[in-house]
Amino acid sequence: IEARGRRALLETLAAEAAQRADCAPEPVLDALLAREALGSTALGRGIAMPHAAVAEARSPAILFARLRRPVEFEARDGEPVDLVVLVIWPAAATATAQSVPRWAASRGPSAIPSSLAG
Repeated sequence: IEARGRRALLETLAAEAAQRADCAPEPVLDALLAREALGSTALGRGIAMPHAAVAEARSPAILFARLRRPVEFEARDGEPVDLVVLVIWPAAATATAQSVPRWAASRGPSAIPSSLAG
């Protein structure tokens, strides 16, 4: 996909995730931006995993996006992001659903197969 920056990317992905989670895009974007305000969800090596619990979501949604051009995501390694795995889940979801982003983040970029990079 084409994105001119992190916020534009999150807006695009929030709209798509909202359709899949059966809710409006605004609460999805708000939750993602609130999570990013805590610290970047970039894992390094050009990969980011924005994630958030969304009270209005009726079901979880996972999206994968490969960007045409990398965008700055405040990654610890300084690399811009061109692969994104977005995860949202209903705020009332079980601890198991909420643990998926923590699991992937704990493994860093190795959690994403290199074959996805194109």
